[in-house]
Amino acid sequence: MKGGGIVLRGNDKMLMLKAEGCKATRNEKVIFENVHLDIEEKQRVAIIGSNGVGKTTLLKALFGKVQLEKGKIMRRYPADAWGWVEQMEELADVTLYEYVSLVRPELATYQKKIDELQKKMSIVTKEELEGLMEEYTTFYERFIAMDGFQFQTEIEKHLSQLQLPPASWYMPYSQLSGGEKTRAQLARTMLKNPKFLILDEPTNHLDKDAIEWLTNWIKASDTTVLFVSHDRHFIDQVADVTYELTAGGTKKYKGGYSAYKKQKDHEILTHQKLYAKQEQKKKELLESINRYKQWFQQAQKSSGKDDSAAQKNNFSSRATKSASRFKALEKALDRLEKNKIEKYKEADRVKLDFHETDFGASRLLQIRQMTFGYDGIPIFKDFNLDVKRSERLAVIGPNGSGKTTLLQLILGRKQPEEGMVQLHPRCKVGYFSQELSDLDGSDTILDHIMKIPNLTQTEARTILGCFLFKRDNVLKRISHLSMGEKCRVAFVKLYFSGADLLILDEPNNYLDIETRETIEEALQEFPGTIIAVSHDKYFLRKIADRILDLGSTSKRVFEGSYSDYEREKQNKESKLTVEMQNELFYLEIKRQNYLSDSPVNEEEQEEILAKIYEINQKIDKIKKQAYRN
Repeated sequence: MKGGGIVLRGNDKMLMLKAEGCKATRNEKVIFENVHLDIEEKQRVAIIGSNGVGKTTLLKALFGKVQLEKGKIMRRYPADAWGWVEQMEELADVTLYEYVSLVRPELATYQKKIDELQKKMSIVTKEELEGLMEEYTTFYERFIAMDGFQFQTEIEKHLSQLQLPPASWYMPYSQLSGGEKTRAQLARTMLKNPKFLILDEPTNHLDKDAIEWLTNWIKASDTTVLFVSHDRHFIDQVADVTYELTAGGTKKYKGGYSAYKKQKDHEILTHQKLYAKQEQKKKELLESINRYKQWFQQAQKSSGKDDSAAQKNNFSSRATKSASRFKALEKALDRLEKNKIEKYKEADRVKLDFHETDFGASRLLQIRQMTFGYDGIPIFKDFNLDVKRSERLAVIGPNGSGKTTLLQLILGRKQPEEGMVQLHPRCKVGYFSQELSDLDGSDTILDHIMKIPNLTQTEARTILGCFLFKRDNVLKRISHLSMGEKCRVAFVKLYFSGADLLILDEPNNYLDIETRETIEEALQEFPGTIIAVSHDKYFLRKIADRILDLGSTSKRVFEGSYSDYEREKQNKESKLTVEMQNELFYLEIKRQNYLSDSPVNEEEQEEILAKIYEINQKIDKIKKQAYRN
């Protein structure tokens, strides 16, 4: 099938997109088939499914980026009126600001030309200046006529709202972090104001505040949105409809993830009951068939004996009746087999079960008066923290607040400038890095696991099978794996670590929902201590019993579950007036801008620190004023 698709005409229930019987293959292997979608105007539609089932392939096919083997795609608007935010996009030789401005390429060209002419005009002679001025005026007037300055204001507003401070605007796009690239793509797409928006894993790399901003933007927008996500809270907040994609096709569910899960569980339970009823009916039919078969054979045998004619007729009649009932029962069994309900088969799931260790000390970690920063700007100042055995500490806060830095300090990979970070000397640590930097890309999966001492190849293959790496899949090179597969390899290493303390940095960013839930269940049963950085609210609600909030100016520890933390935060925020909220947003943008500055000397550094301190004081004052009311 060609990727162009067919344009929807007329009303069609105001369908924005319709897909019928779509099938995709790779190397002659079916990825998915029987895919059907109906997406109406202003709907927000989630697509969920296991890693590798073809969700991104489906999005690309709907957008017209790839061809399908079979099927029909109908669009109300052509693909160039759509917006697309994908998992990763690499561009060279453009800055972040230029990348975003390219949503209107003609204006971006004029702006670039104006900037170039301004530079030239500052160094030319008077004679040359006249010609340049004429050219400059031409481009400047075109720029004004196309509302260029209004467009610049819109760019700056979107970048600031997505926590991309001015200091990052002129960085090369290729050097941005994953989170910054995602936010830049969102800013560019929103400026386009598309009729139909496709988002592929939009919350990956975004912090809690950016996710909340995106959620609110989607809710307030009239744009039709189709997105792939494994973030269950985001799906709950945003989706009107959820499609489950499997190799065999799509199934539509009303509502977000929680509604989908409830409906899915009910379907499975109903299916299992019907299957059990069918199997009981089958058993009863077979027993009856065997019984009538025996009666028929007995009656036939008896009718052949040397008895009176009356007895022979009686036995013959009984044999005929038994045969008739026997055949009726066989027909009933045939009907049952024809409409057979297959036994429900659960999809393969990761199997993970951590073993208990013999660590007996009550305190694992002690941090006292710890100070650490970058370029003279402290992230932590006189910071204190205790973590005890069996605690589950969640570390939360916006990007740049020091979450990963804290984990690196605990692991000893960074050293504090002042103070003490001390792990118990007998404490074994298992570490999961969000960059998966501890994996050697040149290894095969099996080679990597065989580095674990005293492990046989048979044992390694058995364990890898529990993590869905079966047969020749274990011979894949790590560099060729998807991010979700790499995460599973990292968890195999954690399984064998014998850790008393698990340090997890965004452990489920690339995992599908089923694998996330399996890992959450295993971590709930883990007998040791957990320190986890995550933006996944479902994960935090299930795992955490203490919260370290690095987003607050005091970097406070909340004693309680994440649900308790959310309730307290909601109660406090309800006391903030609209004016207070606007002021806090403005101050937070200013603080982020100062934190992103690179001071050229000690005097400038002191000035920046003083301004950050002043902003922190203002933020605290507003919050205290609100919470007193």
